[in-house]
Amino acid sequence: MAPKTQTSLNIPKTRRHTKQEFKTKSIDDDSVLKIGSVKQELKTRVHEERLLDETDKMLRHFDLDYTYGPCVGLSRIDRWDRADALGLSPPQSVRNSLLKDKTKFYQENVFSQFRSI
Repeated sequence: MAPKTQTSLNIPKTRRHTKQEFKTKSIDDDSVLKIGSVKQELKTRVHEERLLDETDKMLRHFDLDYTYGPCVGLSRIDRWDRADALGLSPPQSVRNSLLKDKTKFYQENVFSQFRSI
């Protein structure tokens, strides 16, 4: 089998890149610093948009901490009781917050809305 030969491309000189063109297109250090120093303040983070107060943040952290076992399919107080029975030492502040909540607003974990899936 004969070796393949490369065909030459006839590109006009105006479209060819030269080494000098690449040298002139350097990035200015000041422009990089300007980009990195822009601070965008977000009022609420995307994953915290529904968090109402410190209690909600604490309970969400409890839900997402798997050292106390899985939380899917259990209410928060049931999960806390199970973790305590297994000797996993869940935070007492979580239990106190759940027992103080008379409206049952904090009863369900963050994954309760996905039960139907």
